[in-house]
Amino acid sequence: MTTLILACLLQGESTSFEVEVPAGRSVSYLKDLIKEKNPNTLEKVRAKDLTLWRVSIPIVLKKDRKEIFLKDVASPTELDETAKISHVFDAKLPEDTIHIIIQPPKSVLKRGRDQSPIRVIKRFIPSGTVNMFARKFQYYADQSENNESLVEKITCGQYVRVYGARASGKSSRIVDAMNTLTEKHYQCIYVDFQSINVSSEVDFWSSLNQYFVTIGFDLNLNGPVSFREAFSTVHKRWDDRRPVIIFFDEFDKLHLDTAVHARNSMLSAIRGLKNSPHLPSGDLAHMIHSIVSIGTYAIKLIQTNSGLSPFNIIDDFQNTGLSLDQVRMLYDQFAVDRGITIVDEVMNNIFSETRGHAGLVNVCGVAMEASLDSRPHGSVVDTNHWASVRNILLTEMERYGTFQRLVSDLTQISGQQQSALGYYRNHFLGNTSDRAVKDNRQDSLAEYLAALGVLYPVPAQAKTFKIASPLMDSFIRQMVIPHAFPNAPNTPPPRRPNGTLDILEIIRSSLRLFDKDFVNDAVSSSFKTAPVCVNNSRNMNVPKESVYDSEMTRICMNWLASRHGYQVIGQYHIANLFCDIVIQYDKQLVALELVATETAKQIEKHVTRTVKYKQLLKANEGWVIHFTRQDNYLQDPCWPKEADFDQGINVIHIWHDQGFTEVRLSAKWKSEDGRMMTVEDERVI
Repeated sequence: MTTLILACLLQGESTSFEVEVPAGRSVSYLKDLIKEKNPNTLEKVRAKDLTLWRVSIPIVLKKDRKEIFLKDVASPTELDETAKISHVFDAKLPEDTIHIIIQPPKSVLKRGRDQSPIRVIKRFIPSGTVNMFARKFQYYADQSENNESLVEKITCGQYVRVYGARASGKSSRIVDAMNTLTEKHYQCIYVDFQSINVSSEVDFWSSLNQYFVTIGFDLNLNGPVSFREAFSTVHKRWDDRRPVIIFFDEFDKLHLDTAVHARNSMLSAIRGLKNSPHLPSGDLAHMIHSIVSIGTYAIKLIQTNSGLSPFNIIDDFQNTGLSLDQVRMLYDQFAVDRGITIVDEVMNNIFSETRGHAGLVNVCGVAMEASLDSRPHGSVVDTNHWASVRNILLTEMERYGTFQRLVSDLTQISGQQQSALGYYRNHFLGNTSDRAVKDNRQDSLAEYLAALGVLYPVPAQAKTFKIASPLMDSFIRQMVIPHAFPNAPNTPPPRRPNGTLDILEIIRSSLRLFDKDFVNDAVSSSFKTAPVCVNNSRNMNVPKESVYDSEMTRICMNWLASRHGYQVIGQYHIANLFCDIVIQYDKQLVALELVATETAKQIEKHVTRTVKYKQLLKANEGWVIHFTRQDNYLQDPCWPKEADFDQGINVIHIWHDQGFTEVRLSAKWKSEDGRMMTVEDERVI
């Protein structure tokens, strides 16, 4: 059995000592070893009364050593006495480092030593498994009550696939399930495939064998036969007769193209165990009661070359997001800890924007906490404050590896990535409703997007998907699509004589780079019913606003933001409202409101809305940009009232044909010196 050598230090001491402990033993066992190592200091202390803290403190030269107290240590983590050592520490420990601080009961601390309690400040952490020992310093929603159906499947001996989006809390849910099953006298073994080499069959079994060794099981694995034999009832290692449940986390790694041989071999091993639970005599052939694979939607696609899988779809468990009550509970805790008040409307918005995705709920928390640095104790986080936080969420998301990987996965130059992103643009962008896929090709693309966590498979509805969350949709629109489709004008942004951006010319230049195929295809994939006459007909399909919004945002991000340092924010939130696009540079702030083929009455409402945006944002200019397919519209367009122009509201009407091969515009605005300026029926393309 593998052992770890831990450098331990009694709080208030300056010199550490080493303890050698089997990786498969518990923290409680480690306490016993520590007491044995310190018979004098801890003579009157029971081992179970010791509190152990995981730390990482460099060991310095003896002449430079000082007494160390917990209050001076960054982020100490209290260890749960039931946790296995292998779950707390990696097999390869950092050298020349103190790993454990021992906190005896106060009665045995030396006179004069600091005896102040350690205040654990919880944090929102958007990624990573929330192990039991981490839950004292990390906000976490207990999923044990929601695990009944999962635990039932496992206790019934089913081989289960647990799938969900990245960073959605799958692994943390499994921790709760393992605790429940351990209490039911099952032996739970957790294997993380992140550290398993899947490049070849030989390397796969070698690395899997080494993993088992590091957690205390010397199984001598080299292939499917040895895997089945390792869990045979004849081995003394299973003498306690507890049924074994193996949890394979990050199992979707076997879906990689490079994992074909490892995949076939692993599935063969699992199928062999599942199909042969008993000997001819009727006795148990092996101790495996159930195997649980955990990963993204991709684990549902894993099968052998012959199309076989040991997992049945009926036994699948779809990881769901946090409920509204759970989100409220987390933010209520956070509010109490920080001495603030969060209004219900903000918590409701966090839930609706994230759809309870655990990682995104935590991203919102990180951004909110950062926004409180300059606010006093007792502050209220209302919708106005939350709106300012909401506008930086996408940037906050991009800081984390989970979402950086998503950008990479969707923007690599390959047929699958380009087809998948194009499919999302055409069929799901800005669409909150469920959508059924129409053919095998669409099904393949939708499954790929579901594996990435961009789409959410609708439960109990075959081949039906929807966007994972509005926040994820915004991330795709503003962070992924501009990166994947980087074309933009090569010229400097046009300016007026006073140095401010010439918005009309920005629009003209942007229109020339719109993706014509995307706009053309929208009438069959991302459309609404026109409330006006188009092509001499009523109730015609025309592009939705999200089509124009996506293209304008993409071009402005690539041109103004990436190349010239302007700030461009799509869906800019202001209290309970949001403006489609905000452009800011130096002292100029411009609000753009987009409209798609509407009636005069609706355009007037958008003008009124833009007046409000301009006031709330303290913007220099507000522009209503109306894209329309209405017949002969530019002959008599709808213009705002004089009073609206006086408030700095400007309007551009853009007519185009279905293929976006002919584009014309009319515009009306007031110049800096108060003159009314117009452009009438100008051909842009």
